[in-house]
Amino acid sequence: MRVRYCPECGMANPEEARYCGRCGALLRRPRRGVFRALLWGVLSLTALFGGVAAGYWITMNLLLPYFVSGAPSALESPEATLAPPLTPVETVLPEEAEAPPLAPAFPILTPSPTPLPLSPTPLPSPTPKPSLPRLAFVAGDVGRADIYVAEADGSGIRCVVCQPPDDAEPGWSPDEQNLVYQSNEAGSYDLWVVDVETGVRRPLLLTPEWDEREPDWSRDGRAILFQRNPRGASANRSGEICMLVLPDSVRCLGIRGRGPAWRPDGRGFAYMAEQGGLWHIFYYDFQAGKSFWISVFCSNGCRWPAWSPDGRYLVYHELVAPRDFRPLAIYSTVMDTEVNYRLLTTGDHPGRPSWSESGWIAMNTDRGIEVIRPDGTGRRVLIPRGRFGIDLWAPAWSR
Repeated sequence: MRVRYCPECGMANPEEARYCGRCGALLRRPRRGVFRALLWGVLSLTALFGGVAAGYWITMNLLLPYFVSGAPSALESPEATLAPPLTPVETVLPEEAEAPPLAPAFPILTPSPTPLPLSPTPLPSPTPKPSLPRLAFVAGDVGRADIYVAEADGSGIRCVVCQPPDDAEPGWSPDEQNLVYQSNEAGSYDLWVVDVETGVRRPLLLTPEWDEREPDWSRDGRAILFQRNPRGASANRSGEICMLVLPDSVRCLGIRGRGPAWRPDGRGFAYMAEQGGLWHIFYYDFQAGKSFWISVFCSNGCRWPAWSPDGRYLVYHELVAPRDFRPLAIYSTVMDTEVNYRLLTTGDHPGRPSWSESGWIAMNTDRGIEVIRPDGTGRRVLIPRGRFGIDLWAPAWSR
């Protein structure tokens, strides 16, 4: 039987008694539900703090990248920000933009006054474009490769730069008669140009103390973007992005990255750079004078941007892992509206996309050079790897 003890004399009384049977003192009723109240209080506080933490996570990781600009960046200058909707601006050349001039990060360079004895010739006058685009690509290992050209259907393959030095990263001139590329023929990596019909090549920018790589020719033919590092630096390291205003004026932009790619209208360029230990895609706008972070979604890192012919889309590939630089999948992003992305294709490690005027996207894969439509259909092998027995990479459509 349960009892209640008197607080005055200590006598045990029946549980239902209100007064002590010995001294008549009032017996206090036990406080029922105290433990239950404490338990509910702890659960309520836990739910409250859990809700606050979840809301914070959703805001910082899902909402903030799409609605807030100005997030801190690992880039040195200018700071990269999350890409807000971009306001269309008037098409202007870089030197005519109203943004304040950018001071060169290094001394202005000019080509070496002593050219190599390779029959230097001036660039030919513009000629009518072929009816269909042509495709340049690289064959061989990184550090020992040659440059080939093929017709749009994969036929007519021929080597335009085949020699012992390393020749890679081809980019077309606007008239589709020349290729600009990187080569270590003179010792350091420099910019060279070759006539795809005659095979005559000449140095475009010789600087023994620098390695210039990954050139891209503007659509108006007046300037070439590239990245440079001190001679002997790792090829996978971000460099200073510079602009060669033809014929011989070099202007560095104060941005570190790789693989610069001109926007077709000349308003800016895309590039890749390391951000928080991962490679990401950025867009630099000349008039805004700053970079916008494009590949916010990339959890493994994204590299090698390329433009659609109308400049509305960017395509690039995602990596297998942060330190596994093999490509995993190709994505496209719509520019000038809101930053979103769409998976185009995966499987067989598709990477290094290039978008043609005829509507095909070329890419290197484990099977060779393949093409796919912008909607992700029609994927097929254009140039099989087995034809060469070595890696085929860095496809580049003529414009």
